[in-house]
Amino acid sequence: MPTQAAAQQTTDYHYILTVQRQNGIASTRSGVAHIPPGSTREHVAGQVVQEHFPNQPIAVLFFSLEPNQL
Repeated sequence: MPTQAAAQQTTDYHYILTVQRQNGIASTRSGVAHIPPGSTREHVAGQVVQEHFPNQPIAVLFFSLEPNQL
């Protein structure tokens, strides 16, 4: 479990990911990622894809990443 200091060093971002699988079926996932400063959108997108669709041949149709605070 991360320490309180480590938790304070991240920002919560809400993501939405829609992919098309090899069989043609589209799948959407969403959640909150805890992102450390200096991260890139490209890196986070890759992590989210691997978390939900590890080692699967997919095509990303949509990806949104925004701060999870209004």
